Amino acid sequence: MEFNFKFQPISFSWVAVHPRPLGIINFIGEVGFGAFPTIFYRHFLKGLYYQGYTIIARPIYSHWNCWTGAINLMNESLNYNLFSGIFAEAKRLGYNSEIYLKNYNSKQLNNFWLGHGLGCQYLILLEIISNLNQEKYRIFLNEYLDKKQTKAINEYFNLIQDKQFSIINEPSIFISPKIIGGCKTLNQLTEEEIYNLIKYSDLFNCLGMIVPEKSHYTTKNIKDLKQNVPQDLYKLISEKNPGNHFSPLFFSSKQVQLEKSVIRILKLLEERLKSSIG
Repeated sequence: MEFNFKFQPISFSWVAVHPRPLGIINFIGEVGFGAFPTIFYRHFLKGLYYQGYTIIARPIYSHWNCWTGAINLMNESLNYNLFSGIFAEAKRLGYNSEIYLKNYNSKQLNNFWLGHGLGCQYLILLEIISNLNQEKYRIFLNEYLDKKQTKAINEYFNLIQDKQFSIINEPSIFISPKIIGGCKTLNQLTEEEIYNLIKYSDLFNCLGMIVPEKSHYTTKNIKDLKQNVPQDLYKLISEKNPGNHFSPLFFSSKQVQLEKSVIRILKLLEERLKSSIG
């Protein structure tokens, strides 16, 4: 079957449908570049596509309020038009299409999230949103956050409590993550509060990280993240890449190595999930 890498606008995302997909990679890019993922990340996402994955590139047009952006991502993930549109496009092209209906209707082991730089903030917020339906986590928020932040998060919870959203069993990979700064809402949280949100979550056991060797742009973020991600059940899977923070943006041999690292970590996380729930 011929492989034809091409992004199609479906719902509010850009989708490259694979003929025989092993899974689905949802991608969120760095500030600025992430607004146009099909341009700035084209070579990088193309490499992942040819490894056997349908790519859903989720544009982020504003980084001034990450909570609003995260809720928009959540709504898009729950949007029937997205997966029904991908299903219809796959059928039209004569591709394997069953995976998309399974993905929409039930929790499968084939849906992955990939963030670069500030895009990783959105993945953290999606994890937190997944936890908001747990009463014990909301009690924790009241204890560890100031009243202003607790009120804001409770307001967001009221918006999503009927959505039944969760990314449990959907592994995430952070590429050169920048956790602090860049978003107005997260800047209103202290650094301690942000990492408490991560530390006391139940959902960061399916996380991988790729760390660039030649960039100091996110060094502190990476160090603090490693210290605060829950590792009681599983150790954080982390790999170094010989490139720098901007390696996903420019085609090079280092970008090719980055693609291989992503696929390698995805496979490890998938095996971890299978062993933990099977």
